[in-house]
Amino acid sequence: MLAAAQGSAPSIQVLLEFKPQINQVDCLSRTALHWAAAHGHSEVMLMLTEAGANIYLVDAKKLNPAEVLLARGFRKGYEWLNTKLSFLETPILLSQPKEVGNVTQDLEVATKVEGEVENKTEKQREENYQMRENQEQREKEERERREKEESEERQQEEMHKIENRKQEEEQKAREVELQKANEKDELDRTMRETMENEENARKK
Repeated sequence: MLAAAQGSAPSIQVLLEFKPQINQVDCLSRTALHWAAAHGHSEVMLMLTEAGANIYLVDAKKLNPAEVLLARGFRKGYEWLNTKLSFLETPILLSQPKEVGNVTQDLEVATKVEGEVENKTEKQREENYQMRENQEQREKEERERREKEESEERQQEEMHKIENRKQEEEQKAREVELQKANEKDELDRTMRETMENEENARKK
């Protein structure tokens, strides 16, 4: 339907080779033929019709592709198509006798419905976008929370290491002091013994 709306004849030709469901309708009961007509692509309409598209199918507002073509103001395209499709005359192309003004009015209503659908789609896209934004924000906050916790854990580990090093240094200092005290005691004891021995020797 997008290729039909864009009037891309090469794309239509390629798609037709895959034998698609050419009369498939969308939410507005519009076929690819309707979309081609809405944008005045009469050549694409001819390709689709020759490939089996039903020119008589009506959309949700009871407009067939020919009526859409007229209502959009593509009368030359309508006349060209009508010439190419010699079996289709003006009274047959219209789903029921009505003036072009009425067709235009119906098409405006259909376009309004289409606009409402597009608005809903746009709203849904915005909601989806907002949901993604919220999800990304939650993920960002979760990452920041984890990073903060990891940072705090690293700081605590570093503090524990510093505290352990401090305790080890204090322990080493105590051991050095104790060793010095023992050495002093040993020196004092040796000196006393020496003095006692000298005193005993003099007495003898």
